[in-house]
Amino acid sequence: MTSKQPEWPTKMDGYLFKDEIGYGNVSVVWEAYCKSIKRKVAIKKINLEMCQSSNIEDLHNEISVMKLSSHANIVSYLTSFNDNNFLCLVMEYMDASVLDTLIFNKGGLYEEDVIAAILKQCLLGLKYIHHNGQIHRDIKASNILLNKDGVVKISDFGVAGVLVEHGNRKTE
Repeated sequence: MTSKQPEWPTKMDGYLFKDEIGYGNVSVVWEAYCKSIKRKVAIKKINLEMCQSSNIEDLHNEISVMKLSSHANIVSYLTSFNDNNFLCLVMEYMDASVLDTLIFNKGGLYEEDVIAAILKQCLLGLKYIHHNGQIHRDIKASNILLNKDGVVKISDFGVAGVLVEHGNRKTE
């Protein structure tokens, strides 16, 4: 028996926006609350007017990679929708990035067991991505997310690439 997936709202009024929790060149990530499902989420609002045509391809690729990914160490994609000149990607909420943790701890994650746990989970996520013929291409502290239970997940697939295209290994 399969469990029914919740219907995530595809309009802005389905969410209560709280704090800005991240940003990129053409996007801002918000902590939000889904009213109907009663769950905290992250919403990446991408300003489409600021995107070049190559960025639009990257956005399409990011959504495709996220939709196809289902792993304990990859941030879950929930839905996406357009709102005026913004593309909104709704994803599971994580409490902090490794970068946030380093800044909060004034540069220190010194316990070897903590570092090992973060690296192990990150590597499991990367193994999954690579096993599925994809490459992340932007692994950094701000794209490795943590939750309060110690779960580590990889995020931001904006520049992810496919290793194999039309039966041949991609060179770019």
